[in-house]
Amino acid sequence: MIAGDVAPAFPIVEDAKLKFGSAANVAVGRVMKNIYDRYCEARSALAEAVHLTPIGWTLKRFNSATSNVLPVSSREEIAAKIGNERLDLQLIVAGFDSRGKGHIFSLDDYEDRGQPKRRDIPGYHAIGSGGDGAMYMMAYREVGPSMPLRLVLYYAIEGKYFGERAAGVGTRTDAYIMQYGKKVFRIKEKVLEDHLFKLCQKVDPRKLNESHLKTLNDLPGSSMREVPEIERIKQGEDWIIQEKSHKKGARTDRGESADPSDPTTF
Repeated sequence: MIAGDVAPAFPIVEDAKLKFGSAANVAVGRVMKNIYDRYCEARSALAEAVHLTPIGWTLKRFNSATSNVLPVSSREEIAAKIGNERLDLQLIVAGFDSRGKGHIFSLDDYEDRGQPKRRDIPGYHAIGSGGDGAMYMMAYREVGPSMPLRLVLYYAIEGKYFGERAAGVGTRTDAYIMQYGKKVFRIKEKVLEDHLFKLCQKVDPRKLNESHLKTLNDLPGSSMREVPEIERIKQGEDWIIQEKSHKKGARTDRGESADPSDPTTF
């Protein structure tokens, strides 16, 4: 996922796809290092273009003994500008390791100079100008890796819904579900608008009741039928939401065609 100035993201993402796209097993650390290295290269290229190219220099030349021809004050000023250059780019990378365990990490040049940060705990993350609102809502909902998938889908969309209140956040939404060993599939935008965002407006943001769960369980699309339904049960004094115990895909009352799948693996 990308936020900010998307232009530098293309070579970073394309290189990652080329390097790891066909690999069966890729260690999380290798992915993090590869993307961070490309991230640093993009920042260096930007710094060179902004501060050196206009005067006919390159980073290689500036970092060599040749730069001694420049006055010390000029050299130090340029070096400071290069060091302070930042990419207006944030990234989230998510995927599965060889054991099927999900991982999330993020990169942000305004936070630790783009050093990758693991987000496996708490198990979610958001970026962009609406990121704070989305993160607040997911924390409020106590989102975690053990939560039912159908419920997490709603809470993620709810985070986007409240994130839209920040300046610069678009109202168009792309939503995908990734499961280990299964094809990535996209939630149709019509489903988002007609069901999930309308539910966000109704809940706003109270606890979900039985009618809300029915909306989530009735989301159309053949791929969604493979996502277990959820139910509310009483546990002591509290009501909790968990997956129903019946077999996946038991419902046969949907006439929707299959959601368009996205073959992207990274």
